Amino acid sequence: MDVEITDSVGAQIVEGGLAHTPRLVLAGPFVTVGAYADQQEKEAELASTFGSAQWLWSEDDDLRFEVNDRELQSLCLYLPQDAATPDSVAQSWEHVRRIRGTLSTATNANFSAPQTTSYWVAPDATHLVCLRGSAAPADAGSLRLTVAPDLDLLFTQGKMVGWLLVDPARYLTASWEMPAPEAPAESTRSLLQRTLAMTMSSEVEAIEDGDEDAWRRLRDLSQTLHNEVEDRQRIDVLQSVIDRFIEWHAS
Repeated sequence: MDVEITDSVGAQIVEGGLAHTPRLVLAGPFVTVGAYADQQEKEAELASTFGSAQWLWSEDDDLRFEVNDRELQSLCLYLPQDAATPDSVAQSWEHVRRIRGTLSTATNANFSAPQTTSYWVAPDATHLVCLRGSAAPADAGSLRLTVAPDLDLLFTQGKMVGWLLVDPARYLTASWEMPAPEAPAESTRSLLQRTLAMTMSSEVEAIEDGDEDAWRRLRDLSQTLHNEVEDRQRIDVLQSVIDRFIEWHAS
């Protein structure tokens, strides 16, 4: 099946996929899938692959392809910070036709794949959906291409419009380490949704403006995370994000 990664870069959906576990790094924030174990190894991979990569302020996603067969080797997808995707648009992707496979590009040249511009987290944090531009709701011509465990690239009428991570709390990490192997606690999913809402939404503007209610919600979340007993490895990731956020905006 032929698809387009961008308006100028075509690809085919072929059998295969990335076996590596996704990592959701909120300190980025980004979702990454690849063999690398740290930033240095990730940067070294750039020299032996081609595709799209974020350079300085380019605001591109990292989609890296193997030189010989031109198949997807790794990716790093950055979360947008400002805009929320309308509920009706994001929810339309939850039940779209899903196929497993990977991408093989029609070119072996470097290109620019723009980052998504809006995000949505399901109220129960079962899905994280990130879309490019003013994406319309999914329709009969849409599909989800599962390129790694629980990570789908989204296409409408053959054009890539975003990505979706199932159960994002499962893949929370502080940095480049692998996520905890056990399933997340239900409370962790709820606390992830609250953390994203406080640090990647209109709440940020309210906090920056000194809104007392917003600051109260932020400190209440910090205290809730501090008191949480279950799933501490993941909770510590969320606590670190909120602590840094409070420190940054209080200074």
